[in-house]
Amino acid sequence: MPILGGTVMVLLYVMCSSCMLVVNKASVDALPFSYTVTALQTGASALLLLLTRSLGIISFPNPSRKVVWDWLGVLVAWVVPILFNMNAVSKVTVETMMMFRSITVVAVAVGDSLFLGSRQGVRQIIACAVISAGGISYAWNDLHFDLEGYTWGLMYSVSMIVNSLYVKSAFEKHKDLSVWT
Repeated sequence: MPILGGTVMVLLYVMCSSCMLVVNKASVDALPFSYTVTALQTGASALLLLLTRSLGIISFPNPSRKVVWDWLGVLVAWVVPILFNMNAVSKVTVETMMMFRSITVVAVAVGDSLFLGSRQGVRQIIACAVISAGGISYAWNDLHFDLEGYTWGLMYSVSMIVNSLYVKSAFEKHKDLSVWT
């Protein structure tokens, strides 16, 4: 991938991730229960999938019991970080959650190398060093430190690291599986 294309993709990811964090923070502050927001988002996603399938925009089969069983671990690995994230975002600032997400990216890169045998290039190592420095700098100077919020944030980061490595491992082991089959 050309450097410019990769840079654009990273910027789009950061913008999307940041916007979702801001929306989640505003929602959690406005609604009494963080899980209400999660349930509403999940329901809206399911309805959007069904609507776009019924309009012929996307196509996917109904999953068999075997496929559902094969993906059960992936489902749990996907849900747990969302729940921890919503608890954390109700206690800490958006900037603090961005710091936890940044740490997660670095830890996934390290875990990817250690457990899944991937090799990181010089650019990835430099990017991880910059991300780490930014996260450490922010945490060191956080004026709104909240131990409970940081605990939820840490649990989010750990669960997201496990999620990312588990899902990648599942796809590597089951190349025949896709999100639609």
